[in-house]
Amino acid sequence: MMGIVWYDADVVFPPSTVIFVGAGPGDPGLMTLAGVDALRAASVVFYDYLIPPSILEFAGAAELVLVGKSRGHHSKRQDDINALLVSYAKDGHRVVRLKGGDPSVFGRLGEEMDYLKNNNVLYRVIPGVSSATAAPIYSGIPLTFREVARSVAFVTAATFSNVDELGDLHIPTADTVVFLMPLAHLEALTLLVAGTGGFSDDTPAAVVSSGTTRAHRHVVGTLRSIAALAREHRMESPSLLVVGEVCRFAEHLQWFEPESNAQDPFICR
Repeated sequence: MMGIVWYDADVVFPPSTVIFVGAGPGDPGLMTLAGVDALRAASVVFYDYLIPPSILEFAGAAELVLVGKSRGHHSKRQDDINALLVSYAKDGHRVVRLKGGDPSVFGRLGEEMDYLKNNNVLYRVIPGVSSATAAPIYSGIPLTFREVARSVAFVTAATFSNVDELGDLHIPTADTVVFLMPLAHLEALTLLVAGTGGFSDDTPAAVVSSGTTRAHRHVVGTLRSIAALAREHRMESPSLLVVGEVCRFAEHLQWFEPESNAQDPFICR
């Protein structure tokens, strides 16, 4: 079935161009129309881990190249990825660089854009829905709420350069803080957060795993209890940690039930 094509692909996506596309947080229904159009026009797609197969199907006959990274394991070094993007673009390909979530949120988008800019390669960016905002609300957790939370901050709790240590992590001051990739150091992270930014051991906290997908799960506790709860419930990556009073809304506002909604094309496909 044909999608909605709202631009002239030859103008927006000419040969020798790289388009960075955000694939969204996991539910294929959250993929943007512009992203789908770019995949359909591509001749090669470089994609990360955790991209749903149903999204890759939009690429049709394009060459598919896995270049993703997982914790402690890289299929390609960043320098290799940069070189491949330039090489394929200069060979005349329409290149899509497909990244999970929104590529500008801890997706190393700026580094790849900078490399293309320095090598005189034309590029475009199609943002995606970030897991940092989508996963919490699929668990009934609004990141802001009048009279409860009027500010939100996002932090990555892991770096691929040093996966074994939490490192010198700055905890920003905000009513709600969302930590991406927290599980490897969850206990140390919660201890650190509880002593900064106005938070305490009793501050509500939640871990959300496989957000927006059929495997979506969450546990809610406090900064004192959430690490033990995550272990007890065997929460797995990809995941995020939400800290703040808004976590109290999870039970009351929860609406997404992965199993019962598995056949609903507007919720989980």
